[in-house]
Amino acid sequence: MPINTVTSLSDLRSRAEEHIKKIKGNLLDLSSAPEEMVRLINELSVYQIELEMQQAELIQSRSEIETSLNRYTELYECAPTGYVTIARDSTILELNLTATAMFGIERSLLKGHRFISFILAADRPVMNAMIDDVFSSKTHQYCEVTLLIDDAQYPLIQSRLSGHTVRLDAVVSDDGKECRVIVADITERRKAAEAALKMSEDHHRLLFENMLNGIAYCRMIFEDGRPVDFIYDQVNTRFETLTGLKNIEGKKGSEVIPGFKKTSSNMLEIYGRVASTGQPERFEFYGEPLKIWLEISVFSLKKDNFVTIFDNITLRKQADIELKKLSVAIEQSPTGVVITDPLGNIEYLNPMITSMTGYSPDELKGQNPRIFQSGLTSASIYKELWQTILSGEVWRGELQNKKKNGELYWESDVISAVLHHDGSISNFVSVKNDITERKRLLAELSAAKEKVEEAELLKAAFMANISHEMRTPVNGILGFSELLKNPEVSKEEQAEYNDIIHQSGERLLHLINDLIDFSRIEAGETMLQITETSVNKQLKDLQAFFKPAIDKKGLRLRCAPGLPDTESIIETDSSKLSQILTNLIQNALKFTNSGDIDYGYSRKDSMLEFYVSDSGIGIPLNMQGKIFDRFRQVDNTLTQFYKGSGLGLSISKAYVEMLGGTIQVTSTEGQGSTFTFTLPYTTQTPKPSALSTGPSALNPLPSALKILIAEDDSMSTLLMKKMLQGENITILYAVNGRQAVEIIKLHPEINLVLMDVQMPEMSGFEATKLIKQLRPDLPVIIQTALTTKEDREKAQEAGSNSFITKPINKTELLNLIHKLFS
Repeated sequence: MPINTVTSLSDLRSRAEEHIKKIKGNLLDLSSAPEEMVRLINELSVYQIELEMQQAELIQSRSEIETSLNRYTELYECAPTGYVTIARDSTILELNLTATAMFGIERSLLKGHRFISFILAADRPVMNAMIDDVFSSKTHQYCEVTLLIDDAQYPLIQSRLSGHTVRLDAVVSDDGKECRVIVADITERRKAAEAALKMSEDHHRLLFENMLNGIAYCRMIFEDGRPVDFIYDQVNTRFETLTGLKNIEGKKGSEVIPGFKKTSSNMLEIYGRVASTGQPERFEFYGEPLKIWLEISVFSLKKDNFVTIFDNITLRKQADIELKKLSVAIEQSPTGVVITDPLGNIEYLNPMITSMTGYSPDELKGQNPRIFQSGLTSASIYKELWQTILSGEVWRGELQNKKKNGELYWESDVISAVLHHDGSISNFVSVKNDITERKRLLAELSAAKEKVEEAELLKAAFMANISHEMRTPVNGILGFSELLKNPEVSKEEQAEYNDIIHQSGERLLHLINDLIDFSRIEAGETMLQITETSVNKQLKDLQAFFKPAIDKKGLRLRCAPGLPDTESIIETDSSKLSQILTNLIQNALKFTNSGDIDYGYSRKDSMLEFYVSDSGIGIPLNMQGKIFDRFRQVDNTLTQFYKGSGLGLSISKAYVEMLGGTIQVTSTEGQGSTFTFTLPYTTQTPKPSALSTGPSALNPLPSALKILIAEDDSMSTLLMKKMLQGENITILYAVNGRQAVEIIKLHPEINLVLMDVQMPEMSGFEATKLIKQLRPDLPVIIQTALTTKEDREKAQEAGSNSFITKPINKTELLNLIHKLFS
């Protein structure tokens, strides 16, 4: 049996000993031999057998090795890859058949030639460098070169690899004296790689040219390690479109963009930093020379180079700027703005909403605007609102809402939907204004307008009434004056006509006095003459005054003083009190056709409460708050039945309030009315506020007076002459102020001047000043139809001693003259 070369010596020895035992048993009996000899013979026999067995195994191993070597040689020679063994100078030492076939030259001819001579001249440095690296580093190296057979040296050779690209993988031998090179034809693979690379390059070129971003490959220029400029190596079409720069490849940035270094130094520093460190950066930049905003991403593919990818964001930046302006405007707007999602939940509100409602942003975000609802706006308005905005239309309206503290307020709203491109609703926007104050002002304005319109109607009715009231007595005066011209009129008729003329004049004068009093009240010129006034005496005088009219209508007039005569004296304006009571009694007399009229007063603490009560037509409830208004009567149509100006109650109310009291009315329509007013009950007399009546020390009344009447109206002059006739008075006349001054100069005996105000050439005020300069002690009485506060002040400034208004009453005039000279 064959012996395995890997069999251990112990196994050989055990087998040999077993073999010797068999031999001993057959051939030799050594029992009689010495022990040492027997042992030696056994050892030699075993050793002999070991040698024989080893020899057999060696023969077997050589056979196996030769078989394996033949097999490996066949594999080496016929391998699909060429194997070449070369020396350090690239001399071919050995090569297999595959390598021989690659060269197309017999193996014997190839051995001894330098491998590098079969390489394209341009690739020889590459192979030399690889061989040097292999022998020096003793590590595996490779390179790719082009195989080229010299046709001149080998003219009949047809190498199948000539012109092909091969890959050389080299490793040095264990002894370091030779290099084993594996030669692999990679031409097809390289072609495929080149095709793939070309396809990839084409794809990248298409991508490069068709990107929406601008791209530029650039080389950085440094001076002393500092970036100073760069060169555009390659740019895409979009770069030119976005920047407007053309034909810039190969040019410097400073050439392409004048002033670039000054205006864009920050960007240059960023480019230099990226080109040096390789760390990418992203930033926004405003190119001043180009007037555009750019969003730039810059990275480096290799040192000192960089790639910039950018987009023109000018429109976006402008939109951002506008958006910021809009945002600031909305934030600072005096108008409230609320933005909700499609379900109506609040997403945004500006500060004005907080100011309007009292809710903080955190309290409102996520809430529905119904949080503002007061419950006072009808459901139909909200229904219309939602129908409008859901249809894409704009809703405008007013809502009465409620603040956080429960306070109600009015707001005007403009609400609209914000739509996506597909027409769906993304949000709702509500613009709100607090119009509470405007609503209040409008309500007041409306009420004022109604009052003005009502006042205009009242004024028109009043003017018609005044016209009627003035024309009626004037008609009586003129008519009966004309009848008096008839010589056939009897004395009884003359007396009757004179009474009618006098009554008409009194009626006309009363109307004029009402108008004057009213105008003074309206102008704030009414002055008070506070004196001791006996209320009881005034009540008795009024009873006597109204008795004829009361008897004529068949009524009863009852007076009820509330205090004894000694306690009824108060400090007030007696004429104003008399006029108040007169107006109220006249009013009662006018509207009472039967029954009683009662008047009087009573004391209540520190006030006297007066009353005038009648059983007349009464006042409707809705008119009782208005009858004290000017021009107001219960029914203006009543003026055709009840004569009057409609100013009496208004004047009475003004006088009562001036004297420190209040006035009111209670009435039942058809049953009568009761007017009550109060006045302070006081005994302290304030200083009079009326115009001074002249010096306290007066000259004694002369035995015979000489008076100068300065009057341009002949009728008034005649009237004054008749009034003073029979009073032992001499009268001189002047028709203007200048003539009056001249007469005073010529007649020092004149004791008194009655001076009209409105005269030609020189007014009465100017004439009075000049007369007072000539004769300071000469009394001057201003007589005029003007009754304003300014006229009284002018009279006082001119130096007049007293003031009398037209129409002049004879008794009043004579009393005034006697008062001056008493």
